[in-house]
Amino acid sequence: MAKNSTGRHSTADCMRIEMRHLVKNGCISKGRKVESILSWKDCSIKVLTDFTRNEKSIRLIYEVLYPTTGVKEFIDYKIFIEALPSNLGKGEVLHFVCPETGQRCKMLYKADNSKEWKCRQAYKHLYPLQQCSKDDRLYIKYGLLDEKISKLYEKRKMDFYNGIMTKRAIKKDKTIEEFCRVDALIHSRYA
Repeated sequence: MAKNSTGRHSTADCMRIEMRHLVKNGCISKGRKVESILSWKDCSIKVLTDFTRNEKSIRLIYEVLYPTTGVKEFIDYKIFIEALPSNLGKGEVLHFVCPETGQRCKMLYKADNSKEWKCRQAYKHLYPLQQCSKDDRLYIKYGLLDEKISKLYEKRKMDFYNGIMTKRAIKKDKTIEEFCRVDALIHSRYA
């Protein structure tokens, strides 16, 4: 049984820009200006990153087509980046500063009806599991655990090494216990 729709989007319905992805692919490089392109199945965005001493920002350049009017709008704006010291004491952790709320975030989203990239809180988006009923969550968890167990059985079969249980075997046992717990919960609801 699914909940009644609130009309709100989930994060899975939107395009997103992840800070981790930009750093990993060299789109953000300390002390440099970098130009790159991010692409999705139905659009692409030119990204100009300025991560110098004076400024830390990304500039997004793209076009938005309004399907009802057929009009294209050219969009060009900056989103600032904030660098905070890592809690490990080595390096910095980068965050976007949402242009609407001013909150720090690791991901920016763009919904179909919007022309700007914003954080999840600005859109009031939900994660997909937040839109499910309790029963649906159990079934989803059941399926995910089943997949996880299958993958664990595909790997090495050795559960013990020198008479000591391996980390993989311990992980497999915990996953099986969790699977049995979820299975019992599902069956107890319909008993």
